[in-house]
Amino acid sequence: MCQSSCECFAQTGLEMEALSAVSIALLTIYDMVKAVDRTMDFSNIHFVEKSGGRSGLYKREVKVKPKKAVKTKK
Repeated sequence: MCQSSCECFAQTGLEMEALSAVSIALLTIYDMVKAVDRTMDFSNIHFVEKSGGRSGLYKREVKVKPKKAVKTKK
């Protein structure tokens, strides 16, 4: 998971800055790992929460999928 957080004191939105930060971080990871796996992809980049500004509070409902248990041999 890659997560970004932005904060400002003006009445302006930072949604684009937060989404850009995550995208750039993931592109940097891709650039470092592409020699190992060029088929990797990044998806499901979305905005989760915002407070303040003209539009007020926004909170996305996140549906969490249960992860499958991975068994390891000792």
